[in-house]
Amino acid sequence: MFRFLRGLDLGSPGLGSPGSWGLGLWGLSLWGLSLWVSAVSTAHAQRYVPVNIESSPEGAVVYLDSSDSTPVGTTPLRNIRVPTGAHTLIFRLPNHEERKLPVEFKKRRETYRAELKALATIDVRAGNPAAEGATLRLDGRPVGAIPYQQTVAPGRHHIQIDKEGHAPMSQWVQLEGGQVFTLPISLNADTPPPPEGGSLRVLADVPEAVISVDGESIGESPANVERLEEGEHIVRISAEGYRDTERTVTVEKGRRKIVSVRLEAVRAPLGRLVVTSDVANANVFVDGEDHGAAPVAINEPAEGMHTIVVRAPGHDEFRTTCTIAPGGECSIRAQLAPEETPVRVAANADDAQLFVDGKLAGPVPWEGRLPVGSHRLEVRAGGYDLYAEQVHLEPSAEPRLFDVTLRETVDLSEEELAAKAVERQQQRREAISRGAAVLPADLTVVDFSVGWPYLAEFRFGIGVLDILDAGIGIRTSGRLTEFVGRAKFGWRPVPQLSLGVQTQLGGGIGPNRGATEEEVDAAMGGPVSGHPTNSFFLSAEALGTLHFSHAGAFTLWFSVDVHSDRWDWQGSDRSTLVLTENGGGFERQGLVRPRLGGSLELVITRRWNIWGLFEGILAGSGRRILGDVLGGDRSDTEMYGRVGMTYKFGI
Repeated sequence: MFRFLRGLDLGSPGLGSPGSWGLGLWGLSLWGLSLWVSAVSTAHAQRYVPVNIESSPEGAVVYLDSSDSTPVGTTPLRNIRVPTGAHTLIFRLPNHEERKLPVEFKKRRETYRAELKALATIDVRAGNPAAEGATLRLDGRPVGAIPYQQTVAPGRHHIQIDKEGHAPMSQWVQLEGGQVFTLPISLNADTPPPPEGGSLRVLADVPEAVISVDGESIGESPANVERLEEGEHIVRISAEGYRDTERTVTVEKGRRKIVSVRLEAVRAPLGRLVVTSDVANANVFVDGEDHGAAPVAINEPAEGMHTIVVRAPGHDEFRTTCTIAPGGECSIRAQLAPEETPVRVAANADDAQLFVDGKLAGPVPWEGRLPVGSHRLEVRAGGYDLYAEQVHLEPSAEPRLFDVTLRETVDLSEEELAAKAVERQQQRREAISRGAAVLPADLTVVDFSVGWPYLAEFRFGIGVLDILDAGIGIRTSGRLTEFVGRAKFGWRPVPQLSLGVQTQLGGGIGPNRGATEEEVDAAMGGPVSGHPTNSFFLSAEALGTLHFSHAGAFTLWFSVDVHSDRWDWQGSDRSTLVLTENGGGFERQGLVRPRLGGSLELVITRRWNIWGLFEGILAGSGRRILGDVLGGDRSDTEMYGRVGMTYKFGI
C-alpha cells in the first residue's frame, strides 16, 4: 500500500517506506490540498445555466439562435437550461411581429423578456360578383387577387383595386396594432375617360435610382409622369447600396408636382468573430492579444486573416486561423485535447487488470499516457482484494511509477466482489473525522473549522490500517500557533457503535515580547532575555461514538492533557508579570487537566460532512497562555467550542 502511494512525497516521486512518516504525511497533505483545489475548480466548470424566458403577450414560441432549430418552448419558460455565452432568442407569436433579442447567458435564474408588437389585419372581400378576382395592390405592390387577407405592420397603407373593363378603386387606411380591417369592394363596368390629372417629376441624388409610382416603374432618375390621376400616389425610389425610400405625394389637376429625394446609403453589415471552447475558462488570444476566458465575441474585427490561439491548464494548445470577409462572421469552436503524462503501473499478481476512471486500460504491468489531472486508478485481480486510489497527475517527461501490492483474499464470485466494492464505497461515504471509528484505509480527509479559543484550525487525516488512522494539523489563537500530530486506534464491534483511543502530541510558538523598562534598568547593561512565547503538550483520549446509519454520528470523549507553556504575563495585560513564588524569575506553567467533550457530525454528501463540538475542563487551573486573546485581561474560559466542515478524498 505504501509503495502505491509513492509519488505523493515532497522530495521524491513516492511516499517511501512506512518509516518515512514525516515526509509522507507532509507530501500527502500537499497532494490532498491540490486535489481539493482541482475538485473545486472542476465543480465550477458549468456549461449550462437555468434561466427564465418571458414574453408579453404570453404564448410565444421561442427559438435559440435560429428559427430553423428545434423550439426551446413556449413562454413563459421557467428554469430552462441553456448554454452559457452570447446567443439570440427568437420569439414568434401569430399576428405579432417576430422579435430577435440578443442575450448573453451568464447568471443562474436570470429572466429575459421580450415585448411583442401586435400586427394589423387587412381583409378585402368582394362586395359584388364583379369584384371577384380583381387585382389588389398594397402600398403600390401587387399582392394578389380578391378575396385577400394579410397581416401588416400598424400604420398608414394604400389599397388599390384594378380589373379590366371596370373603374379602378383606391383607399388610404390607418391601422392600429391588433386591428382587423374589413373592406368590401364593389366594382362597376365602366369605360374610364382619358385622365386629365396633373404631372409628376421625380429627382434623386443618385443618377441610377429606379423610380416607380403606385408600383409601376417609370424609369431612372430624373423621371416624369404625365396625365397622372389627381389625388395621392406612392412614389418609391431604390438604388443598389442605398435604403429604399417611399414618399406619398398629392397630384393636383393641371399642375406639375416636383419631388426631390436624398437617398440614405446602407451601411455594410458588421463583421463578427466568435470563439468558444469545450473547456471552461480557457483563455482566448486573437493576433497575440489576450481577450480573456471563452466564450469571446469580437464585433467589427479588421477584415482579413486572424490567428486564434486557445489555452487552458492541463490541455494542449489549440491554434487556427480565420479570415473575416466584409460583413462576414467567423465562428471557432476550440476543442482542447488533454495534456498527457507517462504512467507505469506494476503489481504483485500476474493476471491483474488496470482500470482508469472506471474503464479498462489493460493488463498489468501497464505503461502508457494519461491526461494530466485527477484520476481514479483501480487494480483488480482474481484472488486479491480490489485496490483503488485517487491520484493527481502533473505534466512530466519521466514516467509516474505505481508499484501496487495486492492483498490476497478468499475466493469470491464476481457478485461478491461487486458487493464488497459497494460496501467499501459506503464505508468511505459514512466516514467521520472526529469519531472513535478510524478512517477506512487510504481515505484522506481535510477539516476546516473556526471556534474558541483557537480561532482557526486546519487538519489532515488518513486511514492507515483497519484499526489505525493518523493525521497532522495546525491551529492558531492569534497569540499562539500550535502544530499537532495524532494517531488513533479504533474498534467497531457493531455498525451502531465504535470505541477508540487517541493520542496527540505537539507544540507551538508565539511572539517574543521585549523586556520591560524596569527589567532593563535592573540589568544595568547586562543581557536581557525578554519574554518568549511557546508551548508543548501531550493528550490521551478515550472515545465512544454512536453511529446513525448513513446520516452521521454522535461522539463523547474523555481526555487527560499535559501542558507546558511559557507565557510570562497574566492574560493579555503586559503590565502584569507572573513571577516565581520567591520572585526570582519566570517559570513555565505546567498543567495536567482532565477534559470532557462531545461532537455531532452529519454526512451531507458523499464528500462533505459538517460538525460541531463542545468541551470543558473538569479540574485544574486555566492556561495563562489562553487568556483573553482579544484583550481585556480575562482568564482562560476553560469551555471550548468549534464548528467546521470535512472534505473526503478517494471516494
